Amino acid sequence: DSYTEGYTMIKLLPEIRKAGADWTPKAVEVPAVLVTKDTIDDFIAKHPDAMK
Repeated sequence: DSYTEGYTMIKLLPEIRKAGADWTPKAVEVPAVLVTKDTIDDFIAKHPDAMK
């Protein structure tokens, strides 16, 4: 989910700016969404732009 990834990364900006040159990269968990034939209709309803 690119939107959530971007949102999560933007939330880190204040921390990065505060740390300045002392900031070190880190892994941040972003939940993945598994889409199957059973969940595709719900996924499309929640994320209509995914089909563009």
